[in-house]
Amino acid sequence: MKEENRQLLSKLANLETVFKSEPTKKISTMSTPYNSHHINHTNNTTGNISSSDNEYDYCNILTNTRTRTSRKSRHNSKRSISCTRQRSSGYSSSSNAATTKNSYLFSSMSATNNGDTDITGFSSGDECDDAKQLVVDEKAESGNKVYWMHKIIETVEEYDPRLTYSLERIGSGGSGKLYKATDHLTKRVIAVKSINLLDSKLLNVTHAEVMACRILKHPNIITNYKQSIMDNFDHAPTTSFFEPSAYKHSLFKENCYPIDDSGHKEFSNPTLCLFMEYCEAGSLWEVRNKKPQKRFNEAEVAFVMREVLKGLECIHGLGIIHRDIKAQNILISNDGGVKIADFGSSSLRCRAKLKLGTLYWMAPEVLKDQIYDSKVDIWSLGILAIELFEGRPPWYPMGQRRVVELIRTVGTPPLPSGISPDFESFLRDCLRVEAECRPAACELLKHSFMKCCEQINKLPIEKC
Repeated sequence: MKEENRQLLSKLANLETVFKSEPTKKISTMSTPYNSHHINHTNNTTGNISSSDNEYDYCNILTNTRTRTSRKSRHNSKRSISCTRQRSSGYSSSSNAATTKNSYLFSSMSATNNGDTDITGFSSGDECDDAKQLVVDEKAESGNKVYWMHKIIETVEEYDPRLTYSLERIGSGGSGKLYKATDHLTKRVIAVKSINLLDSKLLNVTHAEVMACRILKHPNIITNYKQSIMDNFDHAPTTSFFEPSAYKHSLFKENCYPIDDSGHKEFSNPTLCLFMEYCEAGSLWEVRNKKPQKRFNEAEVAFVMREVLKGLECIHGLGIIHRDIKAQNILISNDGGVKIADFGSSSLRCRAKLKLGTLYWMAPEVLKDQIYDSKVDIWSLGILAIELFEGRPPWYPMGQRRVVELIRTVGTPPLPSGISPDFESFLRDCLRVEAECRPAACELLKHSFMKCCEQINKLPIEKC
């Protein structure tokens, strides 16, 4: 027996030596006409994952996630960044999935990426020191542009949409441009959002947008089909029909791209393209403006709230924060369905601190520089409800600094007059100043206000 004990103690000593010699790895906590006041404003579209790209296990991605503190790269100030990726051809879901499995998920993205994310210059310092350790500084993390450029390029396929689609620009924003894309052969119409990666100041957030598009799949979230990367997207006509084969031979020759000895292809001006569902009816903001009174009644507001809450329940359930819920980022499908779009400001972590979103819809804790979670989307949902019912968000069109002070100090804005008790109760629940007191999306779906839209299964769309 003594000999067995000695052997056991020897084994334990060896194990202890092994554990001490292994480096400690830190695991991050995962999460997830008013545009002039949009902090890092974004275009109105983005979406979901295609069936071909949903082959990987999301749990594996969460397991592989680590936090890193990025230092600023000396290449930050350079306008032209030469990025490399392993050459690939066509749409290969298997290779795409394999790349994604081994990718570390960091951060989230904004839509304008042009300008400072902090518009106020205020700092409250109210956050808890213990909680601070669980939150990555996304702004500091974005400093390593070369790293995030490579992460994005390695994550997506290399493909030029102009080989398959004729493109018509229908919108633009700080982060990129939005196109209506018509397939040359099938005449199928989709939407394509292009983002010039050299213009993006928060590439870590751009990477999060790509990952959110792949992960999210729900009837109330815009469908995303594919993501691709290409070079010099703006160097050819995009609004007229042209012969794909002629374009391929003239501009897309293999020798147009320098290839190094390791087989990597270099991009001097990389553009990210997001392929998504096209909603002809437009955004909720456009649908509302087509109505005679330019506002929704309570039943219509309740219907929109119910559908958006279903989408948010899925988003928050995967540890993602949208951070920019507003009428312009809610799209209406041709059959009157409601779909959450534009994940250009989203966070893949459950807790965040980056000041990101659109001012009038931002929760008090965001403007107070506090650590926040998915409850900021619930606040924005309450502001959206007021926006739909009254035709504009609270405090509009007051100046930016005045609105910041009102949200920080007053908190809950004045509620519309003449509304039902159920609607008032719903708004007060969404707009509680204390984030922990706001109900979750799944709880709000059981609110009595949802009963007034039980007979509505689609949003009526006014014809121009």
